[in-house]
Amino acid sequence: MRIKQLTFLILVLADLLLQGSAYVYARQPGSGQQTGILWQVERPGLRPSYILGTVHTDDSRVINLPQIIRQKLRQADSFVAELMLDSFSMQEANQLMFLPGGQKLETLIGTQRYRRCVELLAQNGIPPQVIERMKPWAVMVMLSMPRSRTGIVLDHRLYQEAEIQGKKRYGLETNREQVAVFEAFSLPQQMVMLDDAIKEFDRLPAVFDELVHYYLQRDLTGLQRLSEKYMLQGDSLLAKSFKQKALLDRNYRMVRRMKPRLMEGNSFIAVGALHLPGDEGILRLLEKEGYRVTAVY
Repeated sequence: MRIKQLTFLILVLADLLLQGSAYVYARQPGSGQQTGILWQVERPGLRPSYILGTVHTDDSRVINLPQIIRQKLRQADSFVAELMLDSFSMQEANQLMFLPGGQKLETLIGTQRYRRCVELLAQNGIPPQVIERMKPWAVMVMLSMPRSRTGIVLDHRLYQEAEIQGKKRYGLETNREQVAVFEAFSLPQQMVMLDDAIKEFDRLPAVFDELVHYYLQRDLTGLQRLSEKYMLQGDSLLAKSFKQKALLDRNYRMVRRMKPRLMEGNSFIAVGALHLPGDEGILRLLEKEGYRVTAVY
């Protein structure tokens, strides 16, 4: 299994889980439509920066960005992603998804569930010798992702372009912080989420197409409603807890950590699209900090 694919797995935390899992949702306050995936963030005396909402996929419909987004990236002095995507970070991501010592996944989740995971992930080219060492939450996330052709998702492509352009590059979180979202849940809770991912696996392509539809329409409210629709099919208490840990808590952390780049100005920031909308979304949190936030595309 390639390291790039493992990094893809780490990147999907709140964003792609809405495709095959019922645990991430965000409710838009009020009835207004929120549209836009590229936003200008400005404050008197500072050069404007830009925030792009992404979908962590290598789907050609998503990665073929319009010229205005590529232009703002080229013009930026720095690039910020959810994670640093250098070789060290990718190797660390690899290590964090595997069980320690001689532990085996089958022992933790039971033979029947394990065999079903192996059967489904074989469709994505994941061999049993890799699956048997993976942590339950990592298998759950892998089952909740669309099939990847290259393992180089939109965020990684943007990071590579920024590197080629010689920009300073930053991450808003660490691998360990993102993994901690899942490891905060007990093994029984992880198995509930795993069972849901198994159940929804066959529906994943259709749900992903729906997600991409809203994304290409730049419809953040539609993305929220899609996420909420799948949340309603799962355990509501677990969904509420997961939302807090995987989405809201991270929104506050990411806003706090992007402030130095915003103060420097002319930064290009890429985060999962579901982090943008809502009363506790990144856009609203920035407004509360005194920034003017305007949709550009």
